[in-house]
Order: sequence, then structure tokens, then C-alpha cells
Amino acid sequence: MRPKRAFILALLSAASACAGASVTARFDPEEIVYGSTAQLVVTVQARSRGTAAPEVAADGLDLHRVGAVHRIGPDGEVVSTFTYLATPSRMGTLTLDPGTIAVEGDLLPLPSASLSVRRVPAKASAASDMPQLVERIRLAVLHVPRQVYVGEVVPVELALMVPDGLRFRIPKNYPLKVGDQFAQGSPADPLVGAMVREKAGPSPEQLRWRTLVTAQREGMLTLAFAVGLSVELAQSNLVEGGVGQGWKDIFQATPEWTPFTALSGQHTVEAIPLPDANRPAGFGGAIGQFTLLAPEIRRAEGAGKDDPVEIIFPVQGMGNLPAVAPPNLAIDGNWRLGRARKTVHLEDKLGHRATVSFHYTLIPTREAAIPPPFQLSYFDPATGHYEVLQHQFSQPIGSGR
Repeated sequence: MRPKRAFILALLSAASACAGASVTARFDPEEIVYGSTAQLVVTVQARSRGTAAPEVAADGLDLHRVGAVHRIGPDGEVVSTFTYLATPSRMGTLTLDPGTIAVEGDLLPLPSASLSVRRVPAKASAASDMPQLVERIRLAVLHVPRQVYVGEVVPVELALMVPDGLRFRIPKNYPLKVGDQFAQGSPADPLVGAMVREKAGPSPEQLRWRTLVTAQREGMLTLAFAVGLSVELAQSNLVEGGVGQGWKDIFQATPEWTPFTALSGQHTVEAIPLPDANRPAGFGGAIGQFTLLAPEIRRAEGAGKDDPVEIIFPVQGMGNLPAVAPPNLAIDGNWRLGRARKTVHLEDKLGHRATVSFHYTLIPTREAAIPPPFQLSYFDPATGHYEVLQHQFSQPIGSGR
């Protein structure tokens, strides 16, 4: 007991150096039946993203990390969420081993969390082929890319195959997770993905997802997904007890839904860096296929020669443009830049195709002048080359016109 107590005191001492951070750990759900899975969620609120994924362990549990998400809260704090798949190897109350998590260079104690694993209810075990049906649930990744560029936004399609005879539910937010070697979605797309429900013949029912993934670094990376759902293991037997009992079951029986996590296979994807050759000066990280639409010049009615002018450059296409900052304008002595911003109009549910308008507020320093040119360089992964979109104005504006 003394070494364990010394260990806890040391952790508490380390925690005082990082008092601004908080750590929570929980199993979701906290109770499951043997043979199913749960998720362990570790959440850290800190001042920066300097949080390393903790190494977690528990006697009787196989813990496998399936995702990591970092989000900036309204107060500037970073919320880091680490998700693990928990598969029990025995029944009982299973508790996390004592451990630490590195937050901003300091070690904090990992909070305790317990998972209750109980025996499959007799009613469910007596059901015809229910356990075998659960084992036949499959999550398949369709059209896996063999090679991508680091930073490229790639659409991926998945299918969840559930056999006939098994009732199941998926939450409205269908918690689809991707391994932490890839980022999921984009800053302009807060949704996990778009789901299409369809029937694939008389046998399995398929739930299809389309989502966006982006390689976080170069190298041979592993692409894998997990999705949570609930299956009904205990079903009402309307035959036992006679006809009257059967009608009673219809109105009074409450199905028992058991959480289940479906894992996809692991697919190896090669992530390669963008080429250095012929990279344009001022390249801001835009990757995709884009087109520059007709620019628009806005001036307030009755504006004078010294009043600001707003110039808008709409760019349309597929890629990561919603995450790209407005490119710099070549401002000359005829103008001063007020501010630059962008607006995003998503043209599909994923945000893969969008129109991004770059707005520039310019203040003239003379009565009439030609607006500065616009230039946006991007990398086209389809051709493997850099391209440049540009527009040069030919007519001056000013004098309230």
C-alpha cells in the first residue's frame, strides 16, 4: 500500500504544476453484456494542444485507441478527446489501472473509470441465432485510396452490413470514428458524414456513409473506422403464455438494447508530401481543383473618394479550400488594406465541394486607381502539378463611382 500511496502523492504533486487542466475518463456505456464492446473516452481541457494520448490498461480489457480529436472552446481552452475501443475478456467490474497523462509537459493522474460486464441474459441466449447474427455485423470501407497527398481532402465511402433478423439502432449523430493517423471532416464541415439508407437485396441491410479524411503526416498510414450502434439481443416471445399473454407482451415488453461497436478492416494508405519543384511563391496550402468566378466590386451608395471599397473573388471547386486563408493582395501605393475575410457556401453535405468567396476591404489613397490583382495558387492532386488562378483589373475605380 505504501508504494501505491507514494505514487498517488507524486501524481498529485505533478498535478499542482498544471492546475489549469482537467482530465476525465468514462466508459460509454458503463454496463455491457459479455461479448459486446464499449468505448473508453478520455477528455482533457488544457491551455494548449500539448496533450499526448495516454497509455491505458485494465485487467480483463483489451483497449485499442481508435481516434483523437482536438477542439478549441469559446474561452480559448483546447478540449482533447481520446477514444478507445474496450473489449472484455471476462465478466465482472473492470477498472482502469493507475496511470498518467502528459498535459503541456506535466504528468497528471488518469482518473479511475469502471466498466460492468455481465452475463448475456438467459432470454437472449435462448433466442435462436442471435449471437451468431451479431457476429455477422460488418463495417466495410469502400474504394480505399492507395495513395494520397498530405493535406489532401479525400472522400471515403463505408457500408455497415447488418443481417436480416437482427434489430438495431444507430444514434442520430451515428458516431463514426477514424484512426488518429487521419483527420475526419473539415473545418467547414461540423458533420461526421452523410448517411444514405438502402436495401441490398433480401439479405443484409446496408447503411452507407460518405465522409472526408485527410492524411496527417507522410508515410505508410493505417486507415480504419469504428461505428457505434445498439442491437436488440432480447426479443419478446409472443408464443409462450398463450394468445392473451402474447398481446400483453406486445404492449408491455421493453426490448433490451445492447451497445455494439463495429470495426472496419485496416487499410494501408501511402501519404506523400507535396512536391517542392515549381511550388509558387505565396502558396497557402490549397489542394484540389478550383475555378475563379467573376469578381465583384461593391461600393456603398453615395460613397466618396476616400470611402472603402469591397472586392470579392469567388472561387469554386472541390478540395480543402474552406480551410484556406485569404491570399495576400499585391497592394500598391494607391490602396490601403482594411481587412480580409472569407465566406463559405457548401454545395454538398460533406463540404467537399464549395464556393469560397474572399472579401477584401480596400481604402483608396487617390481619386481613381486600378484595384490590385488577385492570385491564388493551388496544387491539383489529379495532375500532380501546381496551378495559379489570377485576375487583373483593367479599369480604375474611384471618385465615388
